[in-house]
Amino acid sequence: MKELCKEEGGKNVFVSPLSIVTVLNMIVSGCAEKSETHKCIKGVLHQEKIRDEEMEQHFEKLLLNTTAEKDTGVECNMAQSAWVKEVIVSYLH
Repeated sequence: MKELCKEEGGKNVFVSPLSIVTVLNMIVSGCAEKSETHKCIKGVLHQEKIRDEEMEQHFEKLLLNTTAEKDTGVECNMAQSAWVKEVIVSYLH
């Protein structure tokens, strides 16, 4: 967050909680099940007892409901991505 704020040169920066939870769930989906990363993120999200497939179904429903056009006059567009900065070679073998 500090890096993002620094890049924005003192402007106000807002990251929605929905965006944070969504990207963390994207990372969990890509982690090897039972890996340390998988366990840590599931713990932070308090999802230890929820199967990954079940969580993905909940998120799909949530995002469809959040972005669906309704008669409110409000439009919600979302885009998420997770970027890898460094690949650990031992992971690839």
